[in-house]
Amino acid sequence: MPRVNAICSSSYAKKTGSRRFIRALASPREDGWTVSILPGQKPSMIRSLVDCNALIDLPPGHPPMEAGSEVSILLLDRSAV
Repeated sequence: MPRVNAICSSSYAKKTGSRRFIRALASPREDGWTVSILPGQKPSMIRSLVDCNALIDLPPGHPPMEAGSEVSILLLDRSAV
């Protein structure tokens, strides 16, 4: 899957103890990519998969994320690049 950096428009309050993939919606812009976290991130909540086109890749030990942070994302739609 293509990996790009993006600016996250949402915050994520949890510190990661292990690697975490957060379901998200990515959009291209003239100056790069933007991404927003979709609601319903619990493993049992699959509703957020409906609009999901990217995964935010947070490494182990990543601190809580503030809106406006640069993150690494995996684009699920290869034609988007």
